[in-house]
Amino acid sequence: MFFTTTQIHSYCVVEPTPPSAIKQSPCDAGPPADRKYTVARYARADNAGSIAKLTARTTVEGSLLVRGATTCPGAASAVLACALVVPAMADEPCLNPDYQHGISYVLPLKYAAGFEHFDYANPDAPKGGPLRLPDMGTFDSFNNILERGRIAAGVDFGGSRNLVFETLLETAADEPASAYGRLAEGVHVDADYGWVAFKLRDNARWHDGEPITVADIVFSFEAVKEHGSIALKTALTDLDRVAIIGEREVCFVTRPGAEINPIMPFAYGSMPIQARHYWAERDISRTTTEPALGAGPYRLKEVDFGRRLIYER
Repeated sequence: MFFTTTQIHSYCVVEPTPPSAIKQSPCDAGPPADRKYTVARYARADNAGSIAKLTARTTVEGSLLVRGATTCPGAASAVLACALVVPAMADEPCLNPDYQHGISYVLPLKYAAGFEHFDYANPDAPKGGPLRLPDMGTFDSFNNILERGRIAAGVDFGGSRNLVFETLLETAADEPASAYGRLAEGVHVDADYGWVAFKLRDNARWHDGEPITVADIVFSFEAVKEHGSIALKTALTDLDRVAIIGEREVCFVTRPGAEINPIMPFAYGSMPIQARHYWAERDISRTTTEPALGAGPYRLKEVDFGRRLIYER
């Protein structure tokens, strides 16, 4: 089911397409109680009309009535005086996710919720001083999702070559197939792999101090699906869409008819997240010599283009 949004007083409520599928009650009438409906209430919409924050998701009897309607930015100009309701669907993805601190495909998770560090990491290790690492060849781009260009070490897509960007999950090196929340404080995988839900940490920030939001997550994956390299697009072949389901929650929905693939949650969790507000003024479909905004443990301090990169903690 696809949705558009219309703001009702201080909320936006979902409206299914086509509008004829909506059951609406007059503002001065009592709600009908003959059916159950799933109602999503939103605090606001951004200037593009997309959802920015969801404050409630519940099943209620009848209709939700709200007075004093206005329109959402970017939404249709029609002003409605009553909230619109959506019939509840038993197979709707990401209903009531039970978030866990990590996921494992082979064995039970080794680390309990709230663990401070992996066993192979030493939090008391000495810090400071330079570390010099060689790299083969040269570089001519800081855009890490494209087929074109030679990506600079440190801003590459994953592994030890990614120092700048954050991911939703962190893979454990001492387990065969486990990952734990990094940007995400919680993750839930549907039993049939029909969807995966993530809940973001509320203190996650970009290097410029702006909060990392669910809108950044959606933007990152849509950018890869539209402009990414063949390898990245192939990795997301079974991803149908990414939807915002809460203020800090996103839902990855599997393509209908796709075979069960236990790798998909790990693929979602390992994708570096891009800053939507940074790329709003730039073209993510093109190579760039300007270092992109990140959120990882290092940021780029100095560039001798094509020859040397200096990162700092």
